[in-house]
Order: sequence, then structure tokens, then C-alpha cells
Amino acid sequence: MTYRFAVQASSPGRLGCFDADDVSLSDAIQTVFPLEAEYALIVWNWIYVPLSYKYDLSFMAEDLIALIGAMISEPAGHRVIQWASNTFAGTWIVDWGGERTTVHATWDCVLGNTEGQLNAKPTIIVETGQFLGEWRRPLEVIVAALDAAGYTTARIASLAPMRQIVESIDHYGILYGEPAGP
Repeated sequence: MTYRFAVQASSPGRLGCFDADDVSLSDAIQTVFPLEAEYALIVWNWIYVPLSYKYDLSFMAEDLIALIGAMISEPAGHRVIQWASNTFAGTWIVDWGGERTTVHATWDCVLGNTEGQLNAKPTIIVETGQFLGEWRRPLEVIVAALDAAGYTTARIASLAPMRQIVESIDHYGILYGEPAGP
């Protein structure tokens, strides 16, 4: 089987809003992105899965930071992630080691009602560096929106590890192709 995994960040509009009551990364992301904005897209074995920045990626952010942080710091590992958004719900079992990452997914609910197609092709196997690179651009989009709205690491503690993750991934995914950096 030919596997395909990519993440298209798109160019979502931003509200530029700041809410002093936001205490979590998820809250802040929900504040800065409007509901009606471009979606990010995951390409999973040639099936396109839309991700809302406001609700899907805001709920995914903490888990992505933990997963990517572990993948960068540990040469091999295993994680199980329960994605909690009502428009991106499912379980990913992620195993990495020997420069290869395998993700086996069970899809419960996604925008577009493609769960049946996704569950028929539940596994991806990709080079670990490519898997990490796919997440750089969407995380950059989130960090830029939070920065533009005035959020700081003093207010949102999880913003610091998110910045570190973005800086630690030294290349972009296959849709962006250019190396990251200065």
C-alpha cells in the first residue's frame, strides 16, 4: 500500500483579539481564530480531512506539543492520543523508532463524514522527520496569530513549549518543501 500523510496549513483569517480571561492555549487559539476561516487539511492516505483552527487545532495543540516533543527527544516511543473535538474525534496510536513513524487511527467523527473511508485505510507509515515537518507550518500559523493578538508566555505557559517545538523542527512538510530557518 502507498501511504500518504501531509498537513496543509492554509491561510486562515485572524481576529487579532486578546481575551485577558484566557488561561489555556486552547482558549487563546479559540479567541484569535474566527469560526469562518480557512481550514487546515490533513491528507491521510489520499483522503482529505479538514481541521478548524478555532475548534479542532485548538483542542489538538497540547497533545501535538506533547507528541512532537517526545518524538524529538526520544529515539523511539509509543503514544496514544484521543482527539477530543466533535469535528475531529478519534484515536491515534503513534509508534516511532528507527526513523519511521507508524500511526494507526480509529476515526469516530470528522468534518465531511469520511470516517468510513478513513477507517478503511487506518494506517500511515512515514519517515519520522517528514511526520514532524508536516506540523511545523500549522503550528507557526497558530504562534503568529497568538503573537499578533498580544498573547505571551507569561500569560499562556504552553506557548513557550509550542515555540520551542516550532524552532526544533528544522524543515517543512512536503507541501511547503523549503527548509525552515533564518
